[in-house]
Amino acid sequence: MKTIKVLNAKAHDHWASEPIEHWARYTFDLDLKCPDNTIDFVESFNGKIERYMYKPMCTLLEEVKKKFMKMIYKRFEIASEWPGKVHPRVKSLLVTAKKESQ
Repeated sequence: MKTIKVLNAKAHDHWASEPIEHWARYTFDLDLKCPDNTIDFVESFNGKIERYMYKPMCTLLEEVKKKFMKMIYKRFEIASEWPGKVHPRVKSLLVTAKKESQ
């Protein structure tokens, strides 16, 4: 904290008002709660951005943004063709559950 205060007094004042458990790295629980999901997610994400990883930060972020916006738009286009507001598979599961509950 002393170093932060020397470098930036405003940052020191801001972080000094927060409980240390909220921001200090050494207070975080480092045990993975679900390592398989975490690793799978990271591997998948890295696979998507692999060709942009060594570009400058702004370029990397712009390319990642464009890539995911295209992916979201593609999913939106597919969803807009559904006959209702809910995915057809989910709708059939809801109908089945409704019948079973009667």
